[in-house]
Amino acid sequence: AVLEYRGEIIGNAVADRRELAYRLEEREDYMFRVDDYTVIDATKRGSLARYVNHSCDPNCFTQIVEYSAQKKILLYSKRSIAFGEELSYDYKFAIDPDESAKIACMCGAERCRGYLN
Repeated sequence: AVLEYRGEIIGNAVADRRELAYRLEEREDYMFRVDDYTVIDATKRGSLARYVNHSCDPNCFTQIVEYSAQKKILLYSKRSIAFGEELSYDYKFAIDPDESAKIACMCGAERCRGYLN
């Protein structure tokens, strides 16, 4: 593994409240859904993995693994990564049919999808 995505482990209700609060504060959030019930919130404290950007043609991928009865999110490389090359992975956001809710993708990949969602 290249990195572990670390942060505070919270449930959906807390994640929903925090997401709204962060939005009202105009603060970026760094939340990663582990499963249907669990989210890792790395917004206020977490590992460097929270700063890994999205790419439609990433050099890394994430995998959820169970270790010591706890689910963890690990970032793995898909290929050799050159010194100084930015790490990236596909955020795989759900497709949003609402055009006004679309988040523009700025990855610059040749096969960029244009939107994160």
